[in-house]
Amino acid sequence: MGEYFAYITGVVTIVAFVIQIRDIFPKYREETKSALYIAFGVFLGTLITFFDKVQVKTQVDLHPVQVILIALLVILLISGVLILFSAVLCQDPRKRDEFYGVAGALVIVFFVSLVATGFSFLPGPVQREPEFTEQELIAAINHNVSINDYARALSMLKQLRSRFPQGDPRRSQVDNRIEEIKKRMANTLNLDNK
Repeated sequence: MGEYFAYITGVVTIVAFVIQIRDIFPKYREETKSALYIAFGVFLGTLITFFDKVQVKTQVDLHPVQVILIALLVILLISGVLILFSAVLCQDPRKRDEFYGVAGALVIVFFVSLVATGFSFLPGPVQREPEFTEQELIAAINHNVSINDYARALSMLKQLRSRFPQGDPRRSQVDNRIEEIKKRMANTLNLDNK
């Protein structure tokens, strides 16, 4: 039901927009402008409530800045299309030139935003090869635990943990080992205080 309402309000908004741009009813110019704003507001509200229920799961982790840049690109694209549509429908040559000028500025802003969005998706600095292999790190961790150097063992465990991607079962094993060593460290501190 809600999606049909979105379609209807979208069509009403487009019709009101065409009526306003073409100035079909010059006597009722202010009324059609108000109707356009109301229809557009209802349409946006319907879209927002419709998309509020939608959950999108992707394999890509997006930073909030990337989401904002993508939203800006979509808004600029939609605005540009509407302004070009307005320019085509406009009968006054002076207004049409103004529409084209705004559309040209939007194209420049769109491409600058597109470049910024592209740069935001570039990978970070190239990481150096790890100094130790995973097996060497594990051996060093075990050695540090055996000589009660828990701080160094924890540091190495965190380094090892950072090598495994999110969801890797080895990462949870490392987390368990970190907790175990933290408990040993706490027990050692308690014994020293007595």
